[in-house]
Amino acid sequence: LLGVIDGLRLSSDPDTNMLSLGCELTSLGLNLNSPTPLYTTLTSVYNPSSLDMSNGTTGTNGSNNHFIIPSCYRVNLNSCDISRVDQVTLMSDDALLMAFYAFPRDRVQEAAAQELHSRGWRFHKDIKVWLCKEEQTVSISEIVHGDRGVFVFFDPANWQRVKKEWVVVGDVLEER
Repeated sequence: LLGVIDGLRLSSDPDTNMLSLGCELTSLGLNLNSPTPLYTTLTSVYNPSSLDMSNGTTGTNGSNNHFIIPSCYRVNLNSCDISRVDQVTLMSDDALLMAFYAFPRDRVQEAAAQELHSRGWRFHKDIKVWLCKEEQTVSISEIVHGDRGVFVFFDPANWQRVKKEWVVVGDVLEER
């Protein structure tokens, strides 16, 4: 509390006083009794042009903000529309895994899971990761209700594939 008291004491620096005590918004020209919402006309209390509420617009070209978004940040959603589930068959396994983890509880996640399953990937219900049998290896041994061999696990924490010799019991893999 001693630090708060020192901060509240008036100092000779007006900026420090502004930060610690604030300012009266009506002194900045805002009409707090206005029946219309302030957020539609106010972009910043520190921008003098946003305080001019007479013309009804606050931004350039009739827009309602003073911020210009650089073209490198604008995204053409039509060219990368991942929400089109009919295109999941064209995606790589890595893109499908990304879609599965990036869109939880979404139809994209479900479509990605179905496509991964059709490509031989299985979701392990206990450890909550995707795995598939390594293509170049043969099962080390077939055990009752399962399989032992080299599997490729997708590790979502490190975002990489990891090969492990593993015993997979059939009922721990999610069925479609």
